[in-house]
Amino acid sequence: MLHEHALKQVEMNTIASSFAGISTAITQLDRFVLTEIGRSDIMEHIPANGALAGLCNGMLDAWKMYNNKDAVILFIIEDVTYNICDQRFHEFEIRRLNPHARVIRRNLTQIAERASLSKDKELIVDGVVVAVIYFRSGYQTDAYHSKKEWDARLLMESTI
Repeated sequence: MLHEHALKQVEMNTIASSFAGISTAITQLDRFVLTEIGRSDIMEHIPANGALAGLCNGMLDAWKMYNNKDAVILFIIEDVTYNICDQRFHEFEIRRLNPHARVIRRNLTQIAERASLSKDKELIVDGVVVAVIYFRSGYQTDAYHSKKEWDARLLMESTI
């Protein structure tokens, strides 16, 4: 079974992945400040920071492997999102790297109300197939207000 070639559900821990966008921006800020203070001569000592592109390329590789150009990348977000800026870093980088990949953002309650499984166990949200799920919420119990949100999580974990 392990050696059979087939799609498998893969979980990747991205709980702190928001820092990929933030750290990339900080590197750019460092370069800007050095230029402003007339110290561009030491800019070569600041290492390149490809964390955001690396993380987003991982999501895009998974999206491509799903082999459905109309499928989307789903960001699971909080009901009230205070971290929208770092989430948008990821969304914009995905678009920059591949303009054909589309990101949608939904919370667990919306998934409960608007998602289903196809007969092939594909996750369908608002009529679109989901290739990749990126959890920015749902890793703490306070995101689950009722059984509905737990059912949404089970639904997502029941996909192919």
